[in-house]
Amino acid sequence: MKKYLAVLGVVVGALAFAQQTEPTLEKEPRPQKMRSPKMQQTHEQHEAAKLEQLRKDLDLTEAQVAQIRALDERRRQNVQRIRKEMRQRTITLKEDLKKGRQQFQRDLQQILNPEQYERWKAQVDAPKPMPPKDEKKLAPKAEMQ
Repeated sequence: MKKYLAVLGVVVGALAFAQQTEPTLEKEPRPQKMRSPKMQQTHEQHEAAKLEQLRKDLDLTEAQVAQIRALDERRRQNVQRIRKEMRQRTITLKEDLKKGRQQFQRDLQQILNPEQYERWKAQVDAPKPMPPKDEKKLAPKAEMQ
């Protein structure tokens, strides 16, 4: 009986304490992380600083600096073009996969009778159970002797 009264006292105390604190609806803003001066630079400023450091390290002439700047600009444009092509290819591949799935379903519908197709569709649309956690990963590693 004393245990129940003690537990009841703890629960009532916790509830009373919870009611006394005012809920804060607004989150306090996160403090900004301190960034190094390099991280605060724009891309152009960063590239200019890298080029200036390269000029000093290699004793480049102004003509060489201009040629390197032009070469870097061509490289950057080429990378942008390749990235754009990759995005377009990804979109195209996704569309092709979707068309392939749709064609598979149409072909399967021709093979199965309506009841079989509906049962298959229910199986495919059913949520998949989560696989069990790998016990080997969870167990502590045995020390090697």
